[in-house]
Amino acid sequence: MFQETDYSISLQEFQLLNPKLNQGLQIMMLINGELTVETNSRFYTLEEKDLLVINQNQLYQIESNNKNKVVVVTLSNEYMDKYYPAYKDYRFECFSKEIDMGRVHLVKSIRKLLAEMLISNYRRDESYKVEMQSYLSKILLILIRGFKQKALSTEKHNLDNPRITQVITYIEENFREAITLEDTAKKFYISASYLSRYFKQEMDIGFNRYLTKIRLNHAVKDLLYTSHPIGQIAIDNGFPSAKSFTTLFKETYNDTPKIYREKHQKSVTDVVKIHSHEDTLELKQSRDILKKLQIFLNEDVIDSFENTEWRSEELIIDVSLYKNQKEEIVTPNHSLSIGELKEVLREDVRSQLLMTKKYLGLDYVSVSRLIYGSTITPAVETDEDVATTSPYYNADFALAFLQKHGISLFISVDYQEITENEQQYFKELEGVLKHCLNVNGRSFLQSWKFMFYEPATTVVSEAEMSRVYLKLYQTIKRLIPKTNVGVFFPFSIGMKKLIKNMSGY
Repeated sequence: MFQETDYSISLQEFQLLNPKLNQGLQIMMLINGELTVETNSRFYTLEEKDLLVINQNQLYQIESNNKNKVVVVTLSNEYMDKYYPAYKDYRFECFSKEIDMGRVHLVKSIRKLLAEMLISNYRRDESYKVEMQSYLSKILLILIRGFKQKALSTEKHNLDNPRITQVITYIEENFREAITLEDTAKKFYISASYLSRYFKQEMDIGFNRYLTKIRLNHAVKDLLYTSHPIGQIAIDNGFPSAKSFTTLFKETYNDTPKIYREKHQKSVTDVVKIHSHEDTLELKQSRDILKKLQIFLNEDVIDSFENTEWRSEELIIDVSLYKNQKEEIVTPNHSLSIGELKEVLREDVRSQLLMTKKYLGLDYVSVSRLIYGSTITPAVETDEDVATTSPYYNADFALAFLQKHGISLFISVDYQEITENEQQYFKELEGVLKHCLNVNGRSFLQSWKFMFYEPATTVVSEAEMSRVYLKLYQTIKRLIPKTNVGVFFPFSIGMKKLIKNMSGY
């Protein structure tokens, strides 16, 4: 059952808010004035109408040198756990100054809902509780569908290595649990001894030391910005006991947790004025605030998600008109360019691909530099019984996802990529195609399309272009005869004739 303790909403005026560790989810909308919000990762300068989301366990502080009015809505951890338990694994990246044009209407929707919440909070008529629950649910739904990202709680690491990124992400998401090197190795189907060497090589720190570092980083925040008992902080951050936590903490910070808290915890007074719902008269007398709220209420908003209206027209196709004709009814194929194939490993890219396929139809993912890009990596030493660190490790994961969801590859190959090291390129290409035939099957590869191209500014001769294209064509067709291999570049009549003659190759 929805409780008023699940949330808070207020109109606040900030001069100084000292560093705090945010509990739950906090949404701030500036009605007038300016203020600066500093988190543990960056600064945000908010001006009128700006919107900012502060996430769970995010350290933040606020300063302002002028008068301001800010609507602040906080959803408690209990509320988030009850209605959106997946929140612990995600964060919402929502700062109105930095969103793309495609999501401007979502910010307008949130502004309008916050304005309605504030007015309802002050009015408090008989439908007050129902209204507040409705507004909160709609805001949360917009954030989930439009601004959700996978949470990574630590500093940036080697993002160019997808495999180590997967291990780091696993640690970050599970550091509160009793995870071990052996458990993690089993999770990724490798031996513990290999993971230990591999992790140290990539991160310049041992697995267990890194895990302890993550746990201590979070524990320090709890010490300084909460009043939780030290024993609770130890358990909350994955330490088996308060004693082990104290021992490890002292090794790193040269003080016990208790002494460290006493030395560093600040007790500076915050300078924040909160207008409660009893301040109805003051709110009504502030014509400026009422005008601003009215602007938000009157903004031209396209309802998000649940109230979207789709325009449609009835299209009638009389199949009988075609029964004596051999022509097929052709529908267009849709392709989405993502850069290199390894981008499919990113969760946000996969989500976009699935959404595009669902709502627009998606047949192909267009990729470039398949051979000399960073998707196919150099082989590394391994002591695994079944090697999982082959050069095709990243490609296998990406292609398995595409194949599962019925999406094929449109591969762009340019002249320069091939001729950087022509002999090596065709050796690598043949190896990739043979590997994919074994792993993904011939029918999947037959749906792929290859396009050879060269920019309009090329100075390469027609004969040279023809030679390279022909070699590419023959290499691919020898292994996958039914795959399409086309061209897109400035070519003469002679080149046209060559390509036309190859149609039966």
